[in-house]
Amino acid sequence: MSITKELPEGLTLFHFKTLDSTNKTAVEMARTNASSGTVVWAESQKNGKGRNNRTWISEFGNLYSSIILRPQLSIEHISQLTFIAPLAIGDLIEHIDSNIDYSFKWPNDVLVAGRKICGILLQSGSWEKTDDKWIVLGCGLNLASFPPNTETPATSLFEETNRSFVLEEVLISYYTFFSKWYDIWLKNGFLSIRKAWLDKSHPVGQPLVTQITSDKKICGQFLGIDDNGALLIVTKKGEVKINAGEVFIDRG
Repeated sequence: MSITKELPEGLTLFHFKTLDSTNKTAVEMARTNASSGTVVWAESQKNGKGRNNRTWISEFGNLYSSIILRPQLSIEHISQLTFIAPLAIGDLIEHIDSNIDYSFKWPNDVLVAGRKICGILLQSGSWEKTDDKWIVLGCGLNLASFPPNTETPATSLFEETNRSFVLEEVLISYYTFFSKWYDIWLKNGFLSIRKAWLDKSHPVGQPLVTQITSDKKICGQFLGIDDNGALLIVTKKGEVKINAGEVFIDRG
């Protein structure tokens, strides 16, 4: 059902107790012409997904939501949106506790003390005609709990602060910060987003392992991101630009 909350102007919230996944529902709504700014929020997911179709464990108490966006831009700019959600999560974390040590890992993870607290999933339409020009940007934030024994160690805001949170208040705060960064992106382009993301990313020189395919990986040191968000690393053979892949911090 649609409900009115204190979300930023232009956003409309659809709240569900349980969904298969918020991204799946938002994609279905986008395909039937749901407006830009539609937010789908579920208190739990039965089949939440992360990058590369990984299962995203979605118990009650954490934040699961997706937003439909229809930016009037060419499709090559769309991947830049994956950097906006981490900036909003970073603002949210600072709002909750300015002493929390968080960082960003390319392309769209948020880490606290090196442990994953948030995952982001972007899906898009075909961009072949106006009705197909849509983006669904999903965000899962560990508030109350986190899964054990994950490939990248995880944490939650409760684990870091020993505080409980009201889901609706966190949701509103997240989308307030998201709207701020989205407007900056639309008005000023990617350079402001790039600078803010780099200010909180893993440091230059950080050893990284990038899994390009199941049987191909590239090891090197982090240089930064280019003007469109591609990862730049330096290997023994020189500088490499990576547009897609799974990144792991090489801890030796």
